[in-house]
Amino acid sequence: MKNQFRKNNDFRRKNQNNHKSGKSTPKTDFSHIQVTQPAVILHVGKEFPVKRFHPWVFSGAIAQILGEPTDGQVVDVLDFEGNFLATGHYHEGSIAVKIFSFEKTEADEDFWYNKIAKAFDVRKLID
Repeated sequence: MKNQFRKNNDFRRKNQNNHKSGKSTPKTDFSHIQVTQPAVILHVGKEFPVKRFHPWVFSGAIAQILGEPTDGQVVDVLDFEGNFLATGHYHEGSIAVKIFSFEKTEADEDFWYNKIAKAFDVRKLID
């Protein structure tokens, strides 16, 4: 068990430090990223849970916050290069974003109506 843990940590460290090899230096200037609403940019390698549809973004995964979101405000989640990953509600705390959509969408009244209607239809099938 201990050796397996060491192997996993070595693998993780090696992959997190790949940018130090000179092959690809990560950018720390995000001024080139244009957003229409507040957004969070994830550290290199922290986009993988979101790509696997994990519904949370932890505060430690965030490289930078664009704009000044308040608790409950809708934010986009972007990878380190500015590519869209998801949309969710921002919260200042350990779970910084609670994702509600992995597609680019506007969280308007129709969006929420359709989301609730789909959930209701699924529950009707269970009964």
